Amino acid sequence: MTETITLNTQEQKRMMVLTRLLVGQLTAAEAAVLLNLSERQVRRLLAAYQKEGAAALAHGNRGRKPVQSSSEEVRRQVIELAPTTYAGCNYQHPRDLLADRDDIQLSRASVRRIMLAAGIHSPRTQRRRQHRRRRVRYAQEGMLVQIDGSRHAWLGDRGPWLCLLAASDDATGKLAAAVFREEEDAAGYFLLAQQLLEQYGRPLALYHNRYGIFAQTSQATEADTLEEQLAGKQDPTQFGRLLEELEIT
Repeated sequence: MTETITLNTQEQKRMMVLTRLLVGQLTAAEAAVLLNLSERQVRRLLAAYQKEGAAALAHGNRGRKPVQSSSEEVRRQVIELAPTTYAGCNYQHPRDLLADRDDIQLSRASVRRIMLAAGIHSPRTQRRRQHRRRRVRYAQEGMLVQIDGSRHAWLGDRGPWLCLLAASDDATGKLAAAVFREEEDAAGYFLLAQQLLEQYGRPLALYHNRYGIFAQTSQATEADTLEEQLAGKQDPTQFGRLLEELEIT
């Protein structure tokens, strides 16, 4: 009998993005942004998906002890591999290599923190100046939605200044949701998200500014436990938790 593969929300999202990547509707760089992965990881995942189908997307560690269960062992491996096997790499590259080759899943911030604590520094290289060009819009509606607030005298002399919170689709430029608020606040962005979801459904990713409700609220320091430092994740804001639950990048 053929085993039924049950995918969670995140895995279903990965399958949808990879399928669009296969048919040319997305580039590897765009898929990496939507899945919050590096391009290297996306190509590796795509190869597995082409070979094994949906089974390749089901998390292989379900029901098994996580690799990071022994924090000291993970730290030791990073300190051992970074200056030898992965010598000369910056902080991002070892993170990808550790995930691909050694099945050690850590954030870039965690790898950097461990390397710095061990006195291992990223090599300084002279980079060529890059010519920046306008980013190409995403190929299909619903992939990326941009949200932002704009404070202005929208009512002219008839009323007070208001902040317009708006969500626009990156591919089409279409206004997907809009809310007027007295100030740019978290409650307004929750209302904006609710309107967006009810009218157009869940986008794959949101693009926003560095306003406080989107930023992380705390950062792991040396005073925190080793597990918290290795997690490399700041505590999400309320809006951040909403996006995590909805699997929106």
